[in-house]
Amino acid sequence: MHVQHCNSSRRFGRILVILFAVGSVIQPLSIIAANVPGSTNQVSYAEANNLGHPSTTPADRPLRKGWLERHNRYCARAAQGGVDLVFLGDSLTQRWEGAPAVWQKYYGRRNAVQMGIDNDGTQQILWRLDHGTLDGIQPKLIVLLIGINNLGNDNATPEQVCKGVAAILERICKKLPRTKVLVIGVLPCDSPGVNRATKIKATNSLLAQLADGKTVDFLDIGDQLLVDGKVNPEIQPDGTHLSAKGYAIYAEAIESRVHELMN
Repeated sequence: MHVQHCNSSRRFGRILVILFAVGSVIQPLSIIAANVPGSTNQVSYAEANNLGHPSTTPADRPLRKGWLERHNRYCARAAQGGVDLVFLGDSLTQRWEGAPAVWQKYYGRRNAVQMGIDNDGTQQILWRLDHGTLDGIQPKLIVLLIGINNLGNDNATPEQVCKGVAAILERICKKLPRTKVLVIGVLPCDSPGVNRATKIKATNSLLAQLADGKTVDFLDIGDQLLVDGKVNPEIQPDGTHLSAKGYAIYAEAIESRVHELMN
């Protein structure tokens, strides 16, 4: 399957990916972020996160502590089979682990797994797809949440984010031709000193055009997380990540679409 442009509808076979695009907290590149495994030497934030790759180029994070271990854990879970619903993405997906009651209420009976890794961008999702993340399973639906770290860490343009997402969809289509896909827009992000509303809006406008209304769909739930049009600390305490209340809003916002696509 060949994706040529991000400003026209796509058909990706029998897939629907839920792309939920807001990710981990964006931090200054000067932060000393991680230790090289087995060494006392520290590496920079940029080195630990393997920054600088185009949004469509697969890239891992061998120097980020725990990154590969988490990836391998997800691969091992996939190898066990019995998965109907996958949440795939960055820290907003990983942090479902902090809202177990909400997860159990909405997904406990759906053979669901989350496969998020903190601070990932489209590059890391591509690498993970190439290295076993979805091997051994045939889920009915994938919920993919990615993109904000491309805008923040990589200073990517909306067009570049869209191309990265399109590449992910293409990978999934080839791996899982019977799986459906729904793309969810980038969530609001208003961390201290950072406001990406304009770029997020432009990105979501492009992501919406990846939908064809049949096999690929798009859903923007950002407004449902806002209060009086602004990021609310009870829902997004750090301006990006969700609280348990935020995850309840997220789950309810996508519930009807998830039900429709899985049945």
